[in-house]
Amino acid sequence: MQTSTTDSTNYRREAFTSLALMIFALAILAESLTYPLTASQGGLENVWYVSPALFPLVVGSCILLLASIQLLKLFKTAKSQQQNVFRFSAESSYKLSQPSIDKFLLVLMLVGYVYGLIPNSDFVIATILFQLTLTCRFYLADAKKLNELLLITFCFVAALLFLTNLLVSFESDSSRLYIGDLISFPALGFVLYKTHCYLTANQQHKQIRILLFASVLLPIIVVLIFKYLLLVPMPSESSVLLLTDYFYYQVLGL
Repeated sequence: MQTSTTDSTNYRREAFTSLALMIFALAILAESLTYPLTASQGGLENVWYVSPALFPLVVGSCILLLASIQLLKLFKTAKSQQQNVFRFSAESSYKLSQPSIDKFLLVLMLVGYVYGLIPNSDFVIATILFQLTLTCRFYLADAKKLNELLLITFCFVAALLFLTNLLVSFESDSSRLYIGDLISFPALGFVLYKTHCYLTANQQHKQIRILLFASVLLPIIVVLIFKYLLLVPMPSESSVLLLTDYFYYQVLGL
């Protein structure tokens, strides 16, 4: 059974993408295992399901599982069509397709989110900035200039936070997180403003409501459920979560 060179190239691209995701997932799992699964605080022993390692463990495990399934399905399909996934041909075209570019950018954003934003800024701010940038790229696929601007802003903020944490010595973690908030929060405001301007100019008012719910309200709701109902501490708690703590414990008295 003969297949085209394009099919072989696509198999290789999918295989290497799956391998990259598996490596990234293993990095997340390795990092999350450095967090304490159990700890004693105020005389109370915290159990594993309220550990800060729980969320990254779940995310890393899901990515690893899905990438492994994708790779196994790819090998099975390639074998049925008599293709060698990792064999390179001189006739192969190495021009990246748009799906391959999107997958690479997704991995890049995940790396920036995990190693740049989460450890160095409030978890709510980091998650909304990541979610909005990611959602716009796929939900507003035709807005190329907007997506380029959002991606550049996201990568710049993630890299700046990572380098700041790497090169600057802070007196405490709270000081580092406050500085991170001063960097990431204006960037989030800028991203929200540019997205709103684009949608308003194109009279896409329905998309504004959808993006507001999916990228802003939904992350906040999920974080509040995990923090206050399931009692799971967030990986980084700074300005936003300290404000919600004040309202939850002081104002509401819960």
